[in-house]
Amino acid sequence: MARWTIYTLSVAVALLICANPIRTVAQEKQQDDEARRRAIEAETAKLKAAGPQRDHDVDAVYYAKIVAESRAKAAAALKAALAKPTPHTADGHADLVGVWVSPGGGSLPAVVSEDGKTRKVLFAPLDDGGTKPRDPVPPMGPNQPSYKPEYQAKVQAFWFDVNHNDPTAFTCKNPGVPRMGAPDQIVETPGQVVLLYRQGTAGGNPNSTFRVIPTDGRPHRTGLDPSAMGDSIGHWEGETLVVDVTRLDDETWLSEYGTLHSDVTHVIERLTRKGDTLQYTATVEDSKVLAKPWMTTVVTRILGGPDDALAPDVPCVDNDSEHLTGLIHH
Repeated sequence: MARWTIYTLSVAVALLICANPIRTVAQEKQQDDEARRRAIEAETAKLKAAGPQRDHDVDAVYYAKIVAESRAKAAAALKAALAKPTPHTADGHADLVGVWVSPGGGSLPAVVSEDGKTRKVLFAPLDDGGTKPRDPVPPMGPNQPSYKPEYQAKVQAFWFDVNHNDPTAFTCKNPGVPRMGAPDQIVETPGQVVLLYRQGTAGGNPNSTFRVIPTDGRPHRTGLDPSAMGDSIGHWEGETLVVDVTRLDDETWLSEYGTLHSDVTHVIERLTRKGDTLQYTATVEDSKVLAKPWMTTVVTRILGGPDDALAPDVPCVDNDSEHLTGLIHH
């Protein structure tokens, strides 16, 4: 009987010891929640002191704060990654192997309401609270291709009704080069580099895909049918992998803004490693429709960790795009 008593006491003591970290985590969470609640009350008090406010004003305060914190975190992560030495392979060129992620994480910001509940922000609060009339067709993003006069109206028409015209956003078609952008993971083997792309959300890659880039000096293939990803060959220029892409079909866009291209499009992609960062840019030449060559905005990613592995692919299902509305509802 005494033996069982000692055993029971030992188990009880062990449980108490194991429960301590759990209690500590719970206490820390409670303290964080309390600190958040106090911050909410303080910010709300400031707003109310300034006069009558609407709900979006409170949202805007927290949205701006979270965006500022996210940008600061991204800048710090980028600075730390750039400070690292650039690793090289046995061949002497920059080692591009790894999973490459956005410095800011790419997640939607969270907003905490007055009741302490957290919710995701899908769209930023409007500065004017939605009181100003919005443009029938939103302006295009910065740094878009310049078109010859005879194609400008067609590009505008595509953007005017983007939901029905975008060849990829609501289907399982590949976005193509260069719209698919920077790779999410890179694998190198002798004579070739493999670029892997994770499954995206609306407007992103409809499914996980990959590209195999020969780097052994071979020329472009002949007799190859045009496709969304075309025919790619690569070579090294110092720390930069240069990918030459031809044989692209004309069924994709260069970006999300109705930016069509022809079947003579020629793309040069550049992937440069600096420290633990990867910089990606592409230059597009199209003598049929573009007024001048177009270079995409430089995208910079940082080397991810073990938790940043690409997620498993899931089947892509085409949406019923016949029932989608455009920028102008009809």
